[in-house]
Amino acid sequence: MLPLKKVIDSPVQVDVRLAELLLPTRPTWTDSVREGTALALACTLNDPKGFAALSAWAKITRALRERTVPDRAKRTEVEGQAATLFKDAGISIIVAAGNEYTGRNTEFDPATRGNKGVVTKGALFDPGATLADDNEEFAKFLSEASKRVYENSVQAYAGTTTYILLYYIDADNGEIRFELSRPSLNGLRDGVIRTWVERILFPPIEIGAGTVVVVDDVDPAHQVVVSRKA
Repeated sequence: MLPLKKVIDSPVQVDVRLAELLLPTRPTWTDSVREGTALALACTLNDPKGFAALSAWAKITRALRERTVPDRAKRTEVEGQAATLFKDAGISIIVAAGNEYTGRNTEFDPATRGNKGVVTKGALFDPGATLADDNEEFAKFLSEASKRVYENSVQAYAGTTTYILLYYIDADNGEIRFELSRPSLNGLRDGVIRTWVERILFPPIEIGAGTVVVVDDVDPAHQVVVSRKA
């Protein structure tokens, strides 16, 4: 078995790592992202605000499930958050949009673009810690309602490891970059996941130069958050 390393970007090594994790082969992920982003790429400014982003997230999730459920995976919905649980691997996959560093092995790590909350925090929970020990500052400011949601998420994701299927549509370079990455336990800060234990980078999907991409869903503050590699 290969030693765990933070970034895996060679197609051969990606194939090996997916097999080690008991996850589907590379074409499953590539085809799911390609199919899932097709509707978003067809959007124009006449579509309702936010539809392009919503459709990409929803359709990638659907495409992955249709290729893997029920034989290898099952659908899960935790407090409104869609995930795909690969039963033999014990791995839950959550789809999320990433920033421009998604799918690139550079000095900067990628970050999620939308706000992530207590449900995602619960998915990253360390089973060896208590709520307060996991992140005292985070827990201290939770309302009773939010604390219940967090604890429900912790319970729902217990016994699994969470990976994020990050994707980024890069109109300037005519490609969709994506990766399957495991956040660090304290990787979620200020609503953004920005530190990672492991990143599995896939070859990009070409969409053609000059493709017009509608991006209208992201708080600009989240588009410039970067984190240098440790």
